[in-house]
Amino acid sequence: MNAVIDNSMYTFTNFIDLPIEDKKIVLEWRNDENIRKWMYNTDVVLLENHLQFIERLKDDKSKLYFLVRRKNVPVGVVSLIDIKDTVGDWGYYIAPSLHDKNLGVEFYYYALLYFYRSLKFSKIIGYVLKDNKSANSFSDLFGFTKVLQMKEVGNVSQEYYFREMTAEIWEEKVLQNPKISRLLQLTINY
Repeated sequence: MNAVIDNSMYTFTNFIDLPIEDKKIVLEWRNDENIRKWMYNTDVVLLENHLQFIERLKDDKSKLYFLVRRKNVPVGVVSLIDIKDTVGDWGYYIAPSLHDKNLGVEFYYYALLYFYRSLKFSKIIGYVLKDNKSANSFSDLFGFTKVLQMKEVGNVSQEYYFREMTAEIWEEKVLQNPKISRLLQLTINY
């Protein structure tokens, strides 16, 4: 099911509703080295495994994955995992071909707007590798809390920043943030 937010140019389509062509696009992006290096699982994923993963999502209420389109063009992926009530652990990536197009702030903004306004989440959390400067700078800009932690993923312990933001903070501090508003204006005509 697609959802359009505030007449914006962004739509979010659940992975379970994607045609095979879009599922293949998502897999191609996910397997790109520049995306994969920031994933919990850095292995290349085979098409068969990817399709099985999407099929399992139909029965898993603790996970949501969306292909994100901007003006009907696929631009990235957002996800919520470990969903408990109205709290979820989010992740995202922008299509590798768009990494130099300065859409990061806009993508981040509309993904969070979707989570808080359309899906009615009360809190979004996340873990960002300490060395992922781009993701950490977005989290800082948007006012996520920042606590350094060791996290074990696949028997490997690494330093991550635990990030969180409530819907109240989003409404009070982010939607009225003049710096974010200025940055959003830079991409409006892209």
